[in-house]
Amino acid sequence: MEDLFARLYEVLQRQKEIVGQLYESVEKQIGALRDADLEALMVAVQGQANLAGELARLEDARHAAQAALEAALGLGPDATLRQILAGAPEDIRDRLKTLGEELRDDLAALREANNVCRLMTRRALEFNTRVLQAVGYGGETTYGAGGEVRQLIPPAVNRTV
Repeated sequence: MEDLFARLYEVLQRQKEIVGQLYESVEKQIGALRDADLEALMVAVQGQANLAGELARLEDARHAAQAALEAALGLGPDATLRQILAGAPEDIRDRLKTLGEELRDDLAALREANNVCRLMTRRALEFNTRVLQAVGYGGETTYGAGGEVRQLIPPAVNRTV
């Protein structure tokens, strides 16, 4: 049974590493938004997508390890980590408990960084929308007499000059 607990520990440890990498990537994304660096923003977002895929794979592995432990300990499905830890040997229990707390803290920090990023992105989009509206782009469109799409409000910038 110790090998089942060891497997769960390995998966949780790897998840913690990925969450840390995601946090660093979100910090880079925030910096790219602050600096209006589109290239760095794209790199950060692509990195986050890759890490999210790895985290999803690890979550499946965690569910499998946890299900094996639930069966071995005679617990019902979807048992909490606390319930599983009750049946663990003391040395493994302490390490898993500490790792679980660290992972929860890291996830809370990641959520907070994501909230900051979401707010910055929303404000950047609002600013861009206002700028586009000020120069007459992004306004309402309609179909012209010849079937072409045209803006109801002509743009403020004369492109023919």
